[in-house]
Amino acid sequence: MQGNDEYQIRQFFTDQKLNMLARQRAWYVEGYGQRLICYRVGELAAGAKAQQFVPEVLAIARGLSQS
Repeated sequence: MQGNDEYQIRQFFTDQKLNMLARQRAWYVEGYGQRLICYRVGELAAGAKAQQFVPEVLAIARGLSQS
């Protein structure tokens, strides 16, 4: 976790969100404002692999968007 406003960051990352992210060990997640980047080091989401990545990334995004 990084950012300028530690209080806001701690408010956003509830135990539920932290637990969800902990289960996504292969993924790196970065955000800036309304933008979210999810990636796996050394893997390119192209072709058939993209079809696998999209549902996983959407699940991460949904988990982070929940209150």
